[in-house]
Amino acid sequence: SLIDIIVPNETEAELLSGIKVTNEQSMKDNANYFLSLGIKTVLITLGKQDTYFATKNQSQHIEAYKVNAIDTTAAGDTFIGAFVSRLNKSQD
Repeated sequence: SLIDIIVPNETEAELLSGIKVTNEQSMKDNANYFLSLGIKTVLITLGKQDTYFATKNQSQHIEAYKVNAIDTTAAGDTFIGAFVSRLNKSQD
């Protein structure tokens, strides 16, 4: 696969996989779909309702921090930037 990491939100995950995200099992099913394509890391963001993380060896439902959001513009971009920054630091 040419993709190492994919970070769709629940709507994008459904559009790409054809599997509607409604509960934890459907998040696992979506992640398994992407992993079956050779993608190494899957993060499905659910806005204020957490994130689902999966690789071929592990998976985890990660709780979102509770905040009083005034404007969610670019929240997904910020999430991805923070994730990649942390990933980069762990590889140093």
